[in-house]
Amino acid sequence: MIIARLRMLFALLGGDKQVKTSRKRSLVSWGLMVTVGFFLGGVAIAQENGLRTFDFITMTTEAHLTVPVTGPKTPDELFALAKEAIVAVEKLMAPIGEESDVARFNQSRPRSWTEINPLTLKVLEECAAGYDYSGEAFDPTIGGLKGLFRFDTSELIVWPSEEEINRARQAVGFDELTIDSQGLRIFKPKEGLTLDLGAAAKGFAIDRALEALREAGVTSALVEIGGEVGTLGLTPEGQPWLVLIDDPRIGGERLAFELVNSFVATSGGKASYFTYDGHKYLHILDPRTGTPISGAILQTTVAHPSSCLAADVMSTALFVVGPEGAKAALEAYVQGARAREVAFTGLEAIIFYQTPDDKVRLRLYRVSADGSVIEVEAASDIRLLGDKK
Repeated sequence: MIIARLRMLFALLGGDKQVKTSRKRSLVSWGLMVTVGFFLGGVAIAQENGLRTFDFITMTTEAHLTVPVTGPKTPDELFALAKEAIVAVEKLMAPIGEESDVARFNQSRPRSWTEINPLTLKVLEECAAGYDYSGEAFDPTIGGLKGLFRFDTSELIVWPSEEEINRARQAVGFDELTIDSQGLRIFKPKEGLTLDLGAAAKGFAIDRALEALREAGVTSALVEIGGEVGTLGLTPEGQPWLVLIDDPRIGGERLAFELVNSFVATSGGKASYFTYDGHKYLHILDPRTGTPISGAILQTTVAHPSSCLAADVMSTALFVVGPEGAKAALEAYVQGARAREVAFTGLEAIIFYQTPDDKVRLRLYRVSADGSVIEVEAASDIRLLGDKK
């Protein structure tokens, strides 16, 4: 469960060293003392305090695995297990590749079925939940729209025409996708409907990596991919894993989560945008308008008690619905989670947004054991590191 308050930390945390990882959408770090490092086969390895950290590249972003030095298997063996689980997800959900279910579906003819792996089915089922509780604000069939906006560049040269956007929007519609769970296949109803599982695959890869480690007898681990984080148990010192997220309100400060068998995902942040005509647009599309988000919303962070996949989808969904629709979306999520028998107690969501007078505010929501969604007074809840009140 998530065992500690959300707290605000200064960049210099009383001399504690932090392992930081940059990402396209935010900045994440965690409280590990690491002073010894070396490279092996393209993987950076660091070790201290009974932990070994492997830094590597996957899904076109930085990733990190931290495991105890001693245990049922060697750290190298554990890294191999986790990496194998991550690569399996990457191959299935990449936009290209012969082994990719997503690529095969996108290349298939209209009104045809595409067979899928059970792992892809699980991700699509979570996407379906996100589509429902967000009121269609989260939609993984936006692949065609994303292709119009060149998210792989820092600046858009030509804005797509209204006709191009409308044509691409007509192909969007997760509710038109037929998922045959028993037959492990999905049906493409029309030309142009294109899947993009980028808002879910990293979180699911973390779930799978931790599952592989757990099955190997590991009781303590941390996995991070592109800023999404999952933890297993406590650190070898018997402490929660300390995960830090950029606070966009004040430079140099971060929000902290202490995690035990729980997960954090972030959407938005400082680096995930492109510019056009002097305006900044984020790398997150609103399927209802067909255009990238540019407005008050700055960043969403979700801490989930049981699934990084769920946290990943939810952080994107809440980013699109914004502060006005967040509580309703969370309440709808709880209703669906009950029906699916998914744990939700302790779920936290933080939404940073900009007011008309250019001040940055946050809204913090928590889900209680009875399923109530509570908006927390952030000023009284955020504390400095070391505050024991």
